[in-house]
Amino acid sequence: MLGEWLATYRRLAFETQGLTSWDSGFVTFLRNVAALCAARQITFDRSGLPEGVRRRLMEGLTDTSKMAQTTLTQTQRRLDQDPVKVLQEVAAAARAIRLLADTIERNPSILVYGKGGGPEVNNAVPSPTAKRRNSRGIGFDNFS
Repeated sequence: MLGEWLATYRRLAFETQGLTSWDSGFVTFLRNVAALCAARQITFDRSGLPEGVRRRLMEGLTDTSKMAQTTLTQTQRRLDQDPVKVLQEVAAAARAIRLLADTIERNPSILVYGKGGGPEVNNAVPSPTAKRRNSRGIGFDNFS
């Protein structure tokens, strides 16, 4: 509903002279509204907000910016030191994910029974009264 309302406007400003108190929930709400405005290319004018609210909004942006900058710096440092090793690690992770996906596709019961258990893995057909055990030795009654 707020998103539809914002779609008809180009600028959102605030008149908060009567606002006597606020809490962190108000700041969180304003951050969400600011994100909606940014997504719809609407100017989010903070000038009418109380100074403390403006400061808290900026602190959140500053913290996010610092975390992003730290991540980028660490990534760049690793790439500068040994780009071949970084690419090898990415390739190894991709192979591991592909292998896991292939294994689950071939044998979905591995998610339930573990690496060594289950009738599909052992190619065994349990009797109707058999008690199955997973790789940790936990038994499951066969209710079929």
